[in-house]
Amino acid sequence: MPTPALRRTVKRLITIFPALFLGIAATLTGFAAERAWITTDGVLSYDGDDWIAVGGVRLVQGETEIRAERLRYDVDAELVYFDGNVLMTQGDDQVRGSSLVYNVATSSGTISDAQVSYIVEGVRDPVYLLGPTIEFSPGQATVYDGRLTTCLPITAPGYYLQSRRIDIYPGDRIVVRNVRFVESGMTLFYWPYVTISLREGRPSRISFPEIGRNSEDGWYVRVSYAYDGPGDGYGEAIVDVTERRGIGTGVNHTYRDRPDSKGSFTAYRRANRATGHDDLLLGLKESFPLSDGLKVDLETAYFTEAGEDGEEERTAQLIAGIQHETTRSSTQAEWAGETTWNGGMEHASRGDFDHSGRAGSLSWRLNVDTFRHLTDQELLKEALAYHASATQRGSGYTLQLTMEKRMHSSLFSKDPVTPAWRSISRLPEANLTLDLERLVSPRLPVELGVGYGRLAEEQRVGSEYVEVAAGRTLAAFRLKPGSLSLGALGRWSYRAGAEMRQYSTGERRWILSADHQYRLPLGRAWSLLGVYAYREAFGDPSPFRYADTVSEYERVTGRLQYLSGPVSLSLSTGYDFRNARLLDLVGQASYRTSGGTALTLQGAYSLEQQRPTYAAGSVTVYPREGWMMTGSARYDFERQDFDRIQGTISYAFPGWRLDYTAIYNGVTDAFVAGEAALVRDLGCRQVGLRYDPVDEAVWLEYQITALPGPGVRIGASRERLLFDPEPLTDIFE
Repeated sequence: MPTPALRRTVKRLITIFPALFLGIAATLTGFAAERAWITTDGVLSYDGDDWIAVGGVRLVQGETEIRAERLRYDVDAELVYFDGNVLMTQGDDQVRGSSLVYNVATSSGTISDAQVSYIVEGVRDPVYLLGPTIEFSPGQATVYDGRLTTCLPITAPGYYLQSRRIDIYPGDRIVVRNVRFVESGMTLFYWPYVTISLREGRPSRISFPEIGRNSEDGWYVRVSYAYDGPGDGYGEAIVDVTERRGIGTGVNHTYRDRPDSKGSFTAYRRANRATGHDDLLLGLKESFPLSDGLKVDLETAYFTEAGEDGEEERTAQLIAGIQHETTRSSTQAEWAGETTWNGGMEHASRGDFDHSGRAGSLSWRLNVDTFRHLTDQELLKEALAYHASATQRGSGYTLQLTMEKRMHSSLFSKDPVTPAWRSISRLPEANLTLDLERLVSPRLPVELGVGYGRLAEEQRVGSEYVEVAAGRTLAAFRLKPGSLSLGALGRWSYRAGAEMRQYSTGERRWILSADHQYRLPLGRAWSLLGVYAYREAFGDPSPFRYADTVSEYERVTGRLQYLSGPVSLSLSTGYDFRNARLLDLVGQASYRTSGGTALTLQGAYSLEQQRPTYAAGSVTVYPREGWMMTGSARYDFERQDFDRIQGTISYAFPGWRLDYTAIYNGVTDAFVAGEAALVRDLGCRQVGLRYDPVDEAVWLEYQITALPGPGVRIGASRERLLFDPEPLTDIFE
């Protein structure tokens, strides 16, 4: 404590250096804790044992900064009383209030009439918290009789979460207990416990009940409750009540969530009344480091349900991956497998291995796919495919070695399909590419390539498969992409190449290719673009039908274009030398204003058949304030019908919006999408009635615009209700 003599000395000098000595006195009590500095831009006085400052007062202690209009500092009690427009900042968080009592020794205090704003992961607007009293200490704050909302003004929000006690852990989470959801003064929902995460990357878990009806479940209600604990864990308990399939209960629990490590599990069970089977889902996810730069990921799931034949179908999935990152290289390996039992067994797996290093180092890759379908008596189908490659890139050269066996995709399913080819192999193939521009001279923009490979394919001949195999030698010359300015005559861009393929069976082929573009400006707004594309094979036919195909083409196209302000015009056509036919003449005109009105018309005319082929157009207009109309259509002159018609009308008037969208497919003669909605905009939330004639769905919706998801939905549709935790992977889809 400061001695009386020291106080008298400070009192005599305070009139000379007020801000300096107020800060020194604050630090005298701050040696036990972190030092606190108090300054003021206004008037400073000393009254007994207290210092009083009025006008622009400020306290800084570590990451805590407090500003107010005035303060009183009780030196003996080590308390600072702030009053008038109080603003406390701790890191990225800010709290406003009418008054604040702050303990310098413990860095704790109490704020009156507090207002806090937080940026929460996944929430589009700030989350505001109000409370008559907030008690805070390092690492925690408690709000009594508090409210949470995303609405403005926060003193009279349209909706809010009301709680007698809200615990705030800065940078971690907000815990709200015994929560009432209040809309327009009426309590609509109740949660015993709600957690709002403040951590980056951790989602907040505020979810509303979902009520609806569909063809499989009948009427259903889904309710989920988020929770925290035990320890640092958190999760979500889910209850599904369905009219036809009974009641399902489940939990998604995360027991570890750290920046470099995460673990969670899923469990769900439903006594399915529709099938008489107990549906079960179990899942586990693990991600953790083994050492610096080395990380492991594991995902597994097991689920059972009734199969199409009524028997139980069991499925197990496993994904295991490892990643190694250094400043010089990156290595990743993953294996995924899925096995299904239903009378027989069906197993599919995929393995991937990738290694890449910095420039000049060796990179390699390996992919393996397997499939087996068998019963207790016999093996029905089996497939194995792989691709392995190693690449060495240096200054001016690339060397690649490849070993591959591809199999037709139909062989990786139990469907009885007999494809035209069964497998294609390269065992092995080596290719070397030399960049003469870097190796010899910048005046030689040329790449040379040589290679050799052993190719094989299984072709279907009648009902049998016959293998064809041969060695193939490659030699290639490629002109690197470049351009040449022709001054007033425009610019020419070019690329070309030639390749020779020699087979051990005696055949020899040459493949020539070229891609050229020519652009000619025609005044300020007009330009002409010409494109020539060519690829053709000469010599003997390849001994392979599928492993060594060459897509041949030769065509020239031209486009005349006008672009000036809101108007653009173009006219294009061309000639296909390969098929000896003129390409359609296509014209397009577009007009767009700064107000958003846009009109586009396009049409095509067959020069070969001397008739129009199609006409299309789209328009977006704003006929008056609040109105927006869009429409597009495409008419096929050969079918003499519209391929597609799409339209949208939106009308907004004070507090309301009416939307209607429809898409008609003329080929299938059916509406493929459509929706009509009447929405009441309440500022931070919306209430709407929505109808989808395609899905035969009607929904009454309530949505808080700041929160992700559809909000509360009550209605009916043909959709299925599925318990869908994060999918393990789409690798088998």
